[in-house]
Amino acid sequence: MKRLVQISILTAVFAIAMFSSCGGDDKETVIQVGNVSISVSPPVTGNTLTVGDEHTVTVAVTPENATDKGVTLTSSASDVLSVTAASSGWTIKALKAGSANLTATAKDEGKKSVSLAFTVQAATVAVASVTITDKKETLEIGEKFVFKAEVKPDNATSKTVAWTSSNAAAATVNAATGEVTAVAEGETTITAAADGKSDACKVTVTAAPTHLDVTFTVGEFVYTGGEIKPEITVKAGGATLTEGVDYDVTYSENTGAGTVTVTVTGKGAYAELSGSATFEIKPKADAVFTVTVAEGTYTYKKAAWTPAVTVKWNETTLVENVDYDAPVYSGNINAGTANVTVTGKGNFTAASTGVGTFTIGKFPITVTALYTDRTFWSAELAYLSTRYTINPQPFAGDVIAGSLKREPGDAPGSYDLIEDTPFANPNYEITFVKSQFVIYYFKGEGTEDVPYFIFYPEQLRGWAVDFVNKGVSPYADAGVYFQLTYDIDLKNEAWTPIGTEANPFKGNFDGNKKKVSGLKVNSGTGCGLFGYISGSTVRNLGVEGENIAGYNSGGIVGIVENGGNISNCYAAVTVGGNGSNAGGIAGTVYDGSISNCYATGEIISGQGNGGIAGVVSEGGSVLNCAALNPSIPFGSNYWNARVAYGYVTFTFSNNVAWDGMIVIDTPVTSNDGTSRNGADITTAAIKADGTLGGRFTTANGWTVENGKLPGFGAAVELPEHLK
Repeated sequence: MKRLVQISILTAVFAIAMFSSCGGDDKETVIQVGNVSISVSPPVTGNTLTVGDEHTVTVAVTPENATDKGVTLTSSASDVLSVTAASSGWTIKALKAGSANLTATAKDEGKKSVSLAFTVQAATVAVASVTITDKKETLEIGEKFVFKAEVKPDNATSKTVAWTSSNAAAATVNAATGEVTAVAEGETTITAAADGKSDACKVTVTAAPTHLDVTFTVGEFVYTGGEIKPEITVKAGGATLTEGVDYDVTYSENTGAGTVTVTVTGKGAYAELSGSATFEIKPKADAVFTVTVAEGTYTYKKAAWTPAVTVKWNETTLVENVDYDAPVYSGNINAGTANVTVTGKGNFTAASTGVGTFTIGKFPITVTALYTDRTFWSAELAYLSTRYTINPQPFAGDVIAGSLKREPGDAPGSYDLIEDTPFANPNYEITFVKSQFVIYYFKGEGTEDVPYFIFYPEQLRGWAVDFVNKGVSPYADAGVYFQLTYDIDLKNEAWTPIGTEANPFKGNFDGNKKKVSGLKVNSGTGCGLFGYISGSTVRNLGVEGENIAGYNSGGIVGIVENGGNISNCYAAVTVGGNGSNAGGIAGTVYDGSISNCYATGEIISGQGNGGIAGVVSEGGSVLNCAALNPSIPFGSNYWNARVAYGYVTFTFSNNVAWDGMIVIDTPVTSNDGTSRNGADITTAAIKADGTLGGRFTTANGWTVENGKLPGFGAAVELPEHLK
């Protein structure tokens, strides 16, 4: 296919010469040529011309409005390619073989130009004759001879000679080189041809020794790992030849099982002859392999180990998938001895085998018993700790079976936690680390900095019954410190108050802003969470419960005496029921104090009742408290009060009481925070900011929230009568 060759040179910006008027003279604007292009017709394929070719050339310039559109067309080799002006452009003519550049140039000042490179080839010269000059008309079988031919004239365009044989069964010829090979007796014609001309030569092939015969003196060979060179006999016709004199011998692939080719090459009088034969090397059938597993540490991993192996036979290192199949592993997951079996292939039959072994070690882990403690009073003293850690963790799905036990004993002290059923798994090397099971009365030292800590309900109950109420030292001694560690739920089971008239609580109890719930006291004298406290403190405690019944009963303490103090506490429990002197916080306060406390439970005792305390006397005081109880329905008005009934000497200060409280069916109002009825506080004021008029603030450790009552850790929901 021909294509039109056109070359253009573009300039990004036209050179535009602008002239401005000066002194009143106008000058013409000159537009330069920006692009020159050459077109050749008819088109020239590959810019290649043949001597004698003529073509028309046109030259175009842009832009169309260029001031001077004149151009010149020149040839860089006019003796190769001539240029002649014509009416519609130029005529170019190929004169002789060679190359020339055709250049078109604009005449204006910019001199834009473009060039086109041409190649001129000579005209075709036909072959006039072909003559075979070197030939041999008689050849022996197996003989080779190179025929040659002459092509005229010398400047013929195509002088390539193609050779053919009319009878390839007798002799063949290399089509390019003219080499003739005699194949069998017979005749053939060898022809040389070029550009339609040819010459021929008749060739006769005569009989001659064509090859050497090879036979073996031994008929069966088995793989040995080395070269196998059987004894051979070589003949040419009927003559037996001598190795090294009449022939040389070579072997191919004679070390492994399979077919081996023996090639003999004649020399001397037999230099033109050769021969070959094959024999089979059979695979070895009874070889015993030595299998060695690569050195390494193989530890149970709940996955198969497939270490590399080295396989040898008679000191020869064998090759996988050549001399033996891929190793087969067995017992290679669990701890113990694993086997690697290899089976021969290639140079060995499947009857040739070898087995290697390696050891998979147990995976090391440590089972550590966890420290466990229980109070002396715990119902779980017989508890058998089953808590332990395993590090590192066993593999998914593996079970480390075993159990723990502790040394026997119920007295406070430390007991070893040891294995009962030893921890075991056949795939793990298990190290057991024992721990301690500790039985104690209390943790701590009983000091202000390190108090005795109370964790559990049974511990709180045991402390009351077995120590305080029995006056057991040091836990019932004056000045000893206790601290509640967690919220405790007494589950509305009958409670024995802490401290009796004979053995009152004399220490210091810090509720630690925790709560005791489920408090229930059925009867007695000095009823509450605490029965009697003397010279002691109870603080930072919330108490909630079902009912406290008895004489001198309070939500937190029954009787406070000898400078005892209750502070920063609240109680939400019904108090009274079958006695007198009942209060939301304390029943009776003798020479003691209640400060920064509030109560919300109903007071239902016979007489001597108050929302905070039943009776306060002998220098007792109620300070900065809030009585938020719904009612005090029984007794007489004289002996009942919204905050507390004061007797003989007492101090009341900055106390408030809910203005909706009913005292023996009658609402009571007061504006005096120092009176037994305290100052009124409305429901709206109670809900306002949760501080009960600024008495209970976060600075004192309370949690406050609008619309709720102060609490520890979380504000307390309003009881129904305050909603």
